[in-house]
Amino acid sequence: MTRSDLDDDTLIELWRRGRLLPEGVDPLDMLLRKYQDRIARWALHNLENQEEAADCVQEILIRICRGLPRFRNKSSFSTWAYVITRKCCSTSLKRVKRQRLHRASPDEVIDLENVPSGEKAGSRLEEEEETRKLNSLMASHITKREMCIMRMHHVQGYSMRAITEMLNLVNASGARAYLASAKRKLRKKLKEEDLRALEGLKNQTTKNSQPPRGQEREE
Repeated sequence: MTRSDLDDDTLIELWRRGRLLPEGVDPLDMLLRKYQDRIARWALHNLENQEEAADCVQEILIRICRGLPRFRNKSSFSTWAYVITRKCCSTSLKRVKRQRLHRASPDEVIDLENVPSGEKAGSRLEEEEETRKLNSLMASHITKREMCIMRMHHVQGYSMRAITEMLNLVNASGARAYLASAKRKLRKKLKEEDLRALEGLKNQTTKNSQPPRGQEREE
C-alpha cells in the first residue's frame, strides 16, 4: 500500500499508535499536508481576505493538532476539520469587526503623546517584516508538526511535557526533539541567507570602489 492509498482514519490510527510511514514520514504531518490547501480555500471563502485567511490557517492547524487526541471518529475527519475552520473564521471575523468599529468610533480619543514617533514606527515595520520573513521560512523549511509545536510552545505557552502528551508523541525526547529540529533548520537557513546578503554587499562595495570607465585614477 502506497502513501496515497492511506485514508484519513488509517493515518490517524497510525499516529495514535506512534507508528511512522515508510521513509520515516509522520502520519500527522502527512494528514495536515493533505488538508492544508483545502483548509486554505475554506478560510479564504469565509474571510474573503487572503492575509487574514493565511493567519487563520495556522491557527486552524494548531487547533487540529490540539484536538486530535479527542477526535473519536463520530464524523469524518474532513467534516471535523471544516467545523474547526468555520469556528476559527467566525472568531476572526468578529475580531476584525470589533477592530473596525473601534477605529470608526467618533468617541475614540487620540492621545497625541502616545502616537509612535517616526523612529518607533520604523522599528515596528521592521519587526513586522522580520515576523513575515520568519513565518515564510517556517512554512517552507520545517514540517507541519514542527511548526505546530513551535507555535504551541512559544506563542501559546504550553510546556514541552504538555505538548508531548497532547500530540501523543512517543519518541524518546517528545516535543523537545521536534522543537530542536525546527530551530536547527531555521538557524541553518537564516545563516545561509545572511551569508548571501554579506556576499552581495561585498560585491556591491567592490563595484562602487572601481573608477568609472575612461576615468584614470589619480596618482
